[in-house]
Amino acid sequence: MNLFSDKNIYALHKWFGLISGLFLLLLSVTGIILLYDESLDRMFNPALTQVTAAEQRLPVDSLLSVTKKQFPKLEIGGVLLQTNDPSYATITDASAGKKRMQILQNPYTGLVLGSRLGDQTIHRQILKIHEHLTIGPVGHLILFIVGICFMGLVVTGLWYYRRSLFTVFKIGVRGGNNLVFNADLHKLTGISIFLFLLLIGFTGTFMHWEKVERFLGGEERRPEGGKPEAKAKPADLPAPAPTPASFSIESLVQKTPSLVPGFVPCFVALPRGGDDPIAIRGTRPESNPLLGKFNTEIQFDAKTGELKGIEHKEDAEFEASVEAGIEQIHFGKYGGWISRLIYALGSLGLAIMGFTGYVIWWNKRK
Repeated sequence: MNLFSDKNIYALHKWFGLISGLFLLLLSVTGIILLYDESLDRMFNPALTQVTAAEQRLPVDSLLSVTKKQFPKLEIGGVLLQTNDPSYATITDASAGKKRMQILQNPYTGLVLGSRLGDQTIHRQILKIHEHLTIGPVGHLILFIVGICFMGLVVTGLWYYRRSLFTVFKIGVRGGNNLVFNADLHKLTGISIFLFLLLIGFTGTFMHWEKVERFLGGEERRPEGGKPEAKAKPADLPAPAPTPASFSIESLVQKTPSLVPGFVPCFVALPRGGDDPIAIRGTRPESNPLLGKFNTEIQFDAKTGELKGIEHKEDAEFEASVEAGIEQIHFGKYGGWISRLIYALGSLGLAIMGFTGYVIWWNKRK
């Protein structure tokens, strides 16, 4: 018996598609939304996210002072400065117990535009569906299985159509009847984007495997940079002491370009207790976009303002760099609007393949 006969390969292709098809339709739609989540957030919440740009921004200390007065019970974790987006509000991350909050503020006037729970953003709501179907570790396990089926779907499809990989472009999409139209569209779309499909399938499955490994009792994952994840500060510990008047956070932000040539400060992380530093994260000309959004971190002593260290993601351990790169490749934001467009078209093609695959199966079933 020939295990690699067209009949057996087609049977595998069919079952891989039936198992993963509905999930792939969901993942393709949520994936497209995640590509443009920031733009969608700003479009649907203009009063909360958009401001009129002016010549001079207020110092970070002034923005924090206003925030602390209006939200005295919140613990502030950091401020997204929106350095590269002058028409958008700064976002202050804060927490009240286990609840994470976002406080949006006009960086030119200090006016607080509003606040919201961190889970209420478009990004968080869609990401929970895309990453684990909103059911946590079990969702990661399900999508890990879906990812394996998806890669098997692509490989078996290429093998089954191996004799007509190039003639498909000459034939195009024929009309005539429903089965022929959907079969041609299915094959043409799949062959056109098979490299994208393999890339998305592999990176997504890899990311889910990390979560599945932890779910099954594997090693605790280390974050980017190879350092263990910082443990959350117990609720009964006192809040960190306010920054001394001997220096301002704004002075640290202004100092960073002299410490790292070409550095653009984008996020200020405040200490949460103990010996935590004030960390200013951003980018530099050498930053590798495949390693994340902010690749350089400059740390200052929270009590004295003295420089404690400079870390670049490019200098991290190989394993951490690979994990960070795989995540960025999967979500497709590393190349600006060009990569977003390519990923959006690829995700649209995935949705077309899922739909036409079910139509083909239903017609042949009848």
